[in-house]
Amino acid sequence: MFDNISFLSLPLILLQIYCFYHAYKNGKEFFWYFLILFIPLIGCIVYLVTQVFRRRDVESAQETVNKILNPTKKIRELEKAVQFTKTHDNQVALADAYMEVENLDKAILNYENSLDGLFKKDTYVLKQLVIAYYKKDQYDQAIEKAEIIKEHPDFLKSNGLYFYAMALAKNNQTEKAKEVFKLIDKPFSNYKERLDYARFLIHLNEKDEAKTILEELYTESLRASKPIKQKFKSIFNLVKKELNNLQL
Repeated sequence: MFDNISFLSLPLILLQIYCFYHAYKNGKEFFWYFLILFIPLIGCIVYLVTQVFRRRDVESAQETVNKILNPTKKIRELEKAVQFTKTHDNQVALADAYMEVENLDKAILNYENSLDGLFKKDTYVLKQLVIAYYKKDQYDQAIEKAEIIKEHPDFLKSNGLYFYAMALAKNNQTEKAKEVFKLIDKPFSNYKERLDYARFLIHLNEKDEAKTILEELYTESLRASKPIKQKFKSIFNLVKKELNNLQL
């Protein structure tokens, strides 16, 4: 009996986790945390309807909830699609689905298998591999993939550039890491990435340059719009903390 109760509770727990994450990421009021925690089912439904799905139609909302409650359904469907028709698009879609659930080994396998023929240097797939290999702490492989596309405009505008910089930093390729981080250091954007750049410089004992970046981030946080302040509240708090530590 208790096993059944635990099994039935799992979707609700996953839904609560999603709501907590969404509330935290978007800087929601404390009231929502209380509602989600102490009145879980009703609280989650009210939160989803009023805070998440306000601009979506019913079909989209249902699809999102299904993904939360049954994250493996999409993967099973895509696995069948790949078995039936092993196209590049199907394999990449399956790899993306594995990435969403942090199954990095299978994501990497499918991304690598999709790099064939005309798609051998597919920018999107190589970028995804940079991220996946970095998350697996396989920095050499992440750097190898990034080197293939490091001058491609799409890669230079993507989050893959950040993971390339981080892989270089982890691999003690300090000067190259700094060069890549400088490409990310653009005002009123890339807040987390620039914070990590400043932390990297602090680690190198280049505190003056780090302080300059942190001061720019702090100034931008004061001038940011309310939605941006809410979205990046935790990042801006860390910026302030790092800046205070440097000034001690």
